[in-house]
Amino acid sequence: KAGDRERAEKLLHEMREKGVEPDGLAYAGAIRAGVDGLLDAALDLKEDPTKVLALRAALRRMNYEEAAEVVRNSPLAEEADGVYVARRCASAGDVARTDAVASSWPSSQRCLAARVEARGNSGDVRGAVELAEAGEPIYPVVANAAMRALSLIGDGAGSMAFLRRLPETAIDRGTYLLAMRAHKCDADGCLALFRACEPATGEPVDEKLVA
Repeated sequence: KAGDRERAEKLLHEMREKGVEPDGLAYAGAIRAGVDGLLDAALDLKEDPTKVLALRAALRRMNYEEAAEVVRNSPLAEEADGVYVARRCASAGDVARTDAVASSWPSSQRCLAARVEARGNSGDVRGAVELAEAGEPIYPVVANAAMRALSLIGDGAGSMAFLRRLPETAIDRGTYLLAMRAHKCDADGCLALFRACEPATGEPVDEKLVA
């Protein structure tokens, strides 16, 4: 049970007293419960596919700098782990760490989106848009990360220009919603985007999402 540190420590101790080596699942539960210093033991398990669960539990308890270091050096880390850590780095606006983590999965669109997000959160909105447009093809998850960067600074004109440059396959309802957010000081521009969204994407927009 998450948060029950004392009970987890007791269970691990009892297992070892009985000569039972905890598996990755047991270590993962203990790590989630708050027991420290277990990751190395979990990763040293031989031929235990569940040890990746301990890795993931540990990543969620680390700060983003520690998680980035671990995920970059662990052969167990998969794309989902890289995306999780890259997004945490991106949320902090740490471009260097986001790029370093994402470099292990160069074909991942979600990792690319995290790299775009990192630039937006660091204040490099132009860099975010340029990186998104450098991808071929551009996917909505990447386009939306760049549009989010534009919305953070309220760049209505920039968001409209970016929207016009995007291919249809890169646009979904989220792209329009973020463009509307960029027009927070331009009621007419926001209304025009609201009316254009459903014809362009086939997805209706609830007025409450725009309010």
